[in-house]
Amino acid sequence: MAIEDSKKTEGDDWKSTVNLIDVNYATELKIDPFLEEYKAETGRKLPENFEDKYDDYIFNDDKDNLTGDIKEEIKRVYKFKKNIYYAEDGRRINITSEDRKEMKVFQNIRGTFENIDEMYDRVAYSYKNLISNFISNDDTNNPNTVAGAFLVDGKRFLDYLEEEWLKHNMPEFQESWKRICTYIYDTNLGYRLCYNLRNYDQHPRNHTARQIINEMVENLNENRVEYYLNVIDICKDNKVIRKKHESDRIYLQKNGNNEFSRYARNYMINITALYNLALTQFLTKNIENIKNIYSYLCEHNFNRVMIKSVDDCELKVVGVDYADDVISTVDIDDFLHRLENKGIINKQSILDIRNGNRDTPEPHLTAEQIVRNIIKERFLYGE
Repeated sequence: MAIEDSKKTEGDDWKSTVNLIDVNYATELKIDPFLEEYKAETGRKLPENFEDKYDDYIFNDDKDNLTGDIKEEIKRVYKFKKNIYYAEDGRRINITSEDRKEMKVFQNIRGTFENIDEMYDRVAYSYKNLISNFISNDDTNNPNTVAGAFLVDGKRFLDYLEEEWLKHNMPEFQESWKRICTYIYDTNLGYRLCYNLRNYDQHPRNHTARQIINEMVENLNENRVEYYLNVIDICKDNKVIRKKHESDRIYLQKNGNNEFSRYARNYMINITALYNLALTQFLTKNIENIKNIYSYLCEHNFNRVMIKSVDDCELKVVGVDYADDVISTVDIDDFLHRLENKGIINKQSILDIRNGNRDTPEPHLTAEQIVRNIIKERFLYGE
């Protein structure tokens, strides 16, 4: 093969020979960098056709056709592969328990953010769907279904935010949060009405469905439709119009005050404000942790994306992919910019967290390309 021929040249001239090999040729050589690492590290010689037998072990449920020695070797290799990581620049990365501990802190912070972010996205999607029905002039959609979905998602988000997310992640902020929400509820008809309409919609009286919207009218001047509230029935329900806010009943019954869109818009604005407030408080609480983790990752050279083996007997998969169980500065950069896009943090704050460092370079290689470079640098050139 080309490698054997290259060794016949003198001095370092062989490297120029290897340089002439197309990177794609690495895949033709059938070199598995993980297996090469295993052999080099353990000093073990693998049996003939080991890779075929390894694949057979991964993809076939019946493993009795493999002898005991082969099966045990495969299990050792399988376990070994699970703990090998490579950086985008070709370095093999050894991850210690201390590294894992630091990464876990950030993974928990990011996971907590993503948990509430996904729920907010549902509300935003429901609202966008509502708006699209206003402007599409599509009279085939049931307005009560569309409006009801938005009300359900909105109240579910607010209840979860207060009763679960804040309780577990920022209990020290709960009292302030309740005062803020009470103020918004008491001073904002759109918020108050939409919050209470969810129960009106979801809890029918005498097993009879109750309509939130009783009319859908096309507005020719604005080329859109408007949903009009079922004001007569809504105003009869004391759980929607509370005694403390009796003036709401009078206001809704006046001409021109029954357009659902204005209240939905106001509700969405306040939901977004509360969501941003919660995230701001959460970031304030965790910003020092993020800053310390970023510094730790820089000091320990976790400054590139990493790949790992994704061989899996249960999923019947063999190959490599970006490592999603480890953290680098790339992950923190991405997280900070997501917060920046939401207006939760600014560029200067990002620079402060990163001690003035610029963004980690974005990954520009696929996992497969990284493997090819690893093969070329570590097992064709040699270390």
